[in-house]
Amino acid sequence: MIRLIIFFFILGCSGTINRTSFVSSQKSYLDLLNDYKSCSGQGIINYSGYFRNRMSFNFKSQRDSTFLQFTDLLGRKTFLMWITPKKITVRDMIDNKHYNFDQIITFFPLLKILKLNDITKIVWGVIPNYNINDPLNKSVKLKFNRKKLGIEKRALADIRYEDKVSNQYINIDFKQRKRNNEFVDLKRFWKLLKY
Repeated sequence: MIRLIIFFFILGCSGTINRTSFVSSQKSYLDLLNDYKSCSGQGIINYSGYFRNRMSFNFKSQRDSTFLQFTDLLGRKTFLMWITPKKITVRDMIDNKHYNFDQIITFFPLLKILKLNDITKIVWGVIPNYNINDPLNKSVKLKFNRKKLGIEKRALADIRYEDKVSNQYINIDFKQRKRNNEFVDLKRFWKLLKY
């Protein structure tokens, strides 16, 4: 009788452990795209440099496209950002204007060292490959940190960017990331970027 109780106890414990142990935040981007259709989540971005700001953000991503919506401390939608492998579009919701690439780099300098599709990889939870030894990036530090996020034990949850020459600092803290098996209607978000 005691053996039977111990057997069921061990069986019950191992069943739960096995389910969560298969969740891996260290899958490749291509593996994630094969396993899931979309990814969504939210976080906080702290910025200091040309100006000082703290905004929350929500994101939706499907395949190689990502839509981000930034909100200020008052809860107002401030920026909408659409990223594809070849193009980035940003709309300022308060001033009702669009920005060109050079203007975008001013407030999102991560794009000085990362490619556009690297931003999509990051929202999916993958640390991108980038040229850290590029002489143009000598003054830049980019650090990716992993920690528990939802059911993932070692998820990409924090990015720190520091440029000592321009005195710009960015901290991106992911609060939630969910990979989904449903498609997202990104056309609906694309319409928000139009005037």
